[in-house]
Amino acid sequence: MKDTPTNDNCMQGSCTKHVYTRLSELLTSKFEVSPADISWEAVLEDLELDSLALVELVMSAQELFGVALDDSEVTTHQTLGEVVTWIGEQRALEHGAS
Repeated sequence: MKDTPTNDNCMQGSCTKHVYTRLSELLTSKFEVSPADISWEAVLEDLELDSLALVELVMSAQELFGVALDDSEVTTHQTLGEVVTWIGEQRALEHGAS
């Protein structure tokens, strides 16, 4: 199993570890996903997130991270790690980080 990311450089807009932690908390509190099922490699479909839940997840992420996300793009990401990376990339783009 891959370790969770350790990039905490929020000044650059990526905050990978922060995004992962906050999404994990959101999945457990709002979507009732067991913490034992959450990992970087967790497949969204295996977490029993249907299309409506994915849209809700994206909307919540937009609010949490202050970033605009196209909810139709979430379906192109199969794992939680891919979603975290996507959100980090969007944050970097919007905040002008390289």
